[in-house]
Amino acid sequence: LSFTSGTVTEGTENSVTVALDDDTTITYSNLVAVFVAVGDSVEQNTLIGKYDGTFSTVIAESGEVVKQVVASPTQLSWQA
Repeated sequence: LSFTSGTVTEGTENSVTVALDDDTTITYSNLVAVFVAVGDSVEQNTLIGKYDGTFSTVIAESGEVVKQVVASPTQLSWQA
């Protein structure tokens, strides 16, 4: 499921990148199936792909990986 709304900017057979805005992206990796295409708009909780066991997520802001991420059951937050 997509963590937030955005636009799919990159996709491979096992990963999807969603742009939240001009500076922030979330990449979902280690997927076994992808259900969206580049250019698709997604809303929060859109089914973007399927994973088997585990998947990886990378949040990037201005091209830099965000390392200080705090998660709760309903929210992700970080400082730029």
